[in-house]
Amino acid sequence: MAAVLAIVERLLGILLQVFGLTELVRRQTQDAAQEHSAYLIEGIVTTAGLSIANPTYGLAALETRLDSIDAAIAALNAPVLGAIAALPAGSAIVIPQPSDNAAGVWDHVMQEIPGSGPTADKALSDAWRLFNFFNLYGSVTSTAAPDFIVSFGNTQGWTWPTGYSQPMPDYTDIQPSDTVVSWLNRTDSSGHTWFLGADGRHAEAYGDQTGEYFDRIICSLSDVQLQARAAGVGAPIWPGIAGVTLGTTVPAVKSTVLELPMDGIIWLTTSYPPARARWGAAPYYSVYHTGRLAFITDNGDLEPFQYMGWQNAIFVPQTMGRAAGVVVFLEGNIEGAITPWDISV
Repeated sequence: MAAVLAIVERLLGILLQVFGLTELVRRQTQDAAQEHSAYLIEGIVTTAGLSIANPTYGLAALETRLDSIDAAIAALNAPVLGAIAALPAGSAIVIPQPSDNAAGVWDHVMQEIPGSGPTADKALSDAWRLFNFFNLYGSVTSTAAPDFIVSFGNTQGWTWPTGYSQPMPDYTDIQPSDTVVSWLNRTDSSGHTWFLGADGRHAEAYGDQTGEYFDRIICSLSDVQLQARAAGVGAPIWPGIAGVTLGTTVPAVKSTVLELPMDGIIWLTTSYPPARARWGAAPYYSVYHTGRLAFITDNGDLEPFQYMGWQNAIFVPQTMGRAAGVVVFLEGNIEGAITPWDISV
């Protein structure tokens, strides 16, 4: 038994010294020894083993398995040995150092355009400087409240914000005596307390008042802009017939001037020459060369004119929120009617 174990140990020792022995080979060797150990013991120690026709069966099987393992090792090592043999004479294998790898990454040229571009180091550095400047001095527009911006200048403990209470002021409740601060403190339901900022023009609120991780929210509206918003500065929009008050209809022939405050007019072409071309589909027709109109400002100036054509049409000022009148210039033999209207909602 001692002799058999010595042979097995010697064979295993040889295998452990073979170049490139892998974990797979080690497991296969263990499996082979376990698989045939019974045959070795049976063939040498037991009485039944002494009487079998081939008492060396176990050793022969193990040698066969070891030969197959040798062949597998040689197959695994062949590509590596071949690559080494193919190196030019005197060549040395240089293993890159960590610093070499780092330099290769940071010095890599990012191709903005063919043949040029910043290195990865410069690109990341510039991105960081921009972000840091933005974080310290910049702000972002509030997603649900476009008249407000959120500043992260003093982010608490560098804990990035995951959300904040959107300002929710009531734009329908702007009083003539309101400043932005008074309007927000009266109508904003987000829980912030508003005060006049250091610039003396914009209302601000601290984020930590509501337990949020950002510096402050700033309203971008000035007091003048707030009152202009209340006055509806900007071209009026027809709110629907239920939302307007119609004025007195005035007939129009050739040049007609109607001077009174209005948000717009309804135009009706009542007569035009039968030979005048028109296009459209009943009951909506447009008559060629009907005329032009222009709204009058409260300073007595005229807007750029608007072409007329549709027999039934609506017109509103283009450069003001409310007009002081309208001038209509009609082509020959065209007649119509002007109905001024005011928004009442």
